[in-house]
Amino acid sequence: HVHEKKGAGHSNINQEDVFAYASWTGKNFYLDLAAWGGPVQIDQVRDIHMTGFTFKSSSHPNGWQALPHIEIGFNTNRAKSTQDTVLIFNPFAMCDWSNAWQRSYKEHGSGPFNAGQRYRYGSLLRTEAGIRLYTTLFFDSWNLTIQEKGSYVNVQSFHPGKVNAYLVGFPGSFTVQTLTAAQNLGVGQFSLIFDPVKPYYPKIMTFYQGEFGSKFQSHQATLEFFLTF
Repeated sequence: HVHEKKGAGHSNINQEDVFAYASWTGKNFYLDLAAWGGPVQIDQVRDIHMTGFTFKSSSHPNGWQALPHIEIGFNTNRAKSTQDTVLIFNPFAMCDWSNAWQRSYKEHGSGPFNAGQRYRYGSLLRTEAGIRLYTTLFFDSWNLTIQEKGSYVNVQSFHPGKVNAYLVGFPGSFTVQTLTAAQNLGVGQFSLIFDPVKPYYPKIMTFYQGEFGSKFQSHQATLEFFLTF
């Protein structure tokens, strides 16, 4: 469920996905392949506010999404390993290609500003290269894994945010365009994994990733619990 700022409207988004994954691991090199996608259903209401007037326009844009993923990397524990500590360096490169197809739709409502949009397709290619460092500390009753990552990300859009729309019942159309420039980002990641030796205790993972660019920042933090039964 999404709420727009300043009472501009809201949307309900439903999505069903099918996921496929394959992995190959050699002595040091590895290759991960994945793909997922499925239909998307959106029910949205746009609130239009003008001096002395308020209108509501509703629409149901539907579509499909597909995202293939590939990652190749190299694992090495050249750093000194002991019985109590293991250090692994993981240089890697990956690509994610997000594709979206949206059907044409028209808004419905009592006001004169119902809009429509023609069929559109857009995609986003995200390429990342960097290095991960895994440090695992072994204790009598639990293990601690520390993961750190530094990487460079390039995000390139194709047919991006270019919407050819029109007002229902009026001739002509207008175009709104965003995300026209590529983004170059620096990425930092840090996570801790507490893994008890006895399986009936929960496994705990904390995670943070930040992406930083000249005009963009993204921060993600999670706390997860895993229980085996």
